[in-house]
Amino acid sequence: MRRGLLLILPLCCSVPARASVFDFLAEVVSSRPMARAPGDLRTEKPRAIYLNGFPMYVSTGRTDRSIKDVLDFYQERYPGGALKQIVGKPVGIRREGESTGTLMVVDVADKATALEVFDGKRTLPEAGPVRLVYARRAGLHTEYLIAWSERPMPRTVLEPVQSGDVPGRDVAGVPRPQGAVRSFSFEEPGAGYRLVMYRVAESPEQALRSAAARLDAEGWQEDRSFADAARQRRKLMARFSRGNRDVVVTARPLGGTRPGAQLAYLLRDL
Repeated sequence: MRRGLLLILPLCCSVPARASVFDFLAEVVSSRPMARAPGDLRTEKPRAIYLNGFPMYVSTGRTDRSIKDVLDFYQERYPGGALKQIVGKPVGIRREGESTGTLMVVDVADKATALEVFDGKRTLPEAGPVRLVYARRAGLHTEYLIAWSERPMPRTVLEPVQSGDVPGRDVAGVPRPQGAVRSFSFEEPGAGYRLVMYRVAESPEQALRSAAARLDAEGWQEDRSFADAARQRRKLMARFSRGNRDVVVTARPLGGTRPGAQLAYLLRDL
């Protein structure tokens, strides 16, 4: 269900607002978990994650209820705070199909903040704690992922920065690409996963070669069989390991007509 989290994060960026929004490790003291869906068949403790340095929590579950039932439950349980008081019904960004469904709700504390959202003076995610739900049908059951924050998302987490790095951090022990700008950072410390993306001025092919050279110089060993398989599939990917750490580097063109490449580093502790 880790992929489910990446699918629902764009909901945070789909809120109408005047500002355009984005398509160090904080100490976690406590968390008020979201409720489990009705008929939940799995018990899982919340896990801390960091999205561009911003702390959130995730948990997964499984139920015999439908996708609609799961989304209905969370929309009624978390109706949007002051937004519901103004509109008169639960408020959330919801997308639902036959096989998957997503929901984003923000707990807006007071009417003044809610009115700032309606007036475009504040984005929805920065108006209160954020709650995200992703549900998918798997046979006779619905698997779901819930993610939440304990405070509003700062605008700097969501908006593309005009210059410099996005909030967050690089991966310790992994050489940063030469002349790179960090564009995305995601961590799940408990599982040993980190994903960091950079923008570089080189072509995707040259960017991957440069990244490989820097990793090799730092003592990382390339997986040659992985490289051969990637070339056969015409994928710009490379895998390296050092000690009990493994990192996969992927290069691709930047979107649109922008020159340069995006480099993604996916690291895991073995």
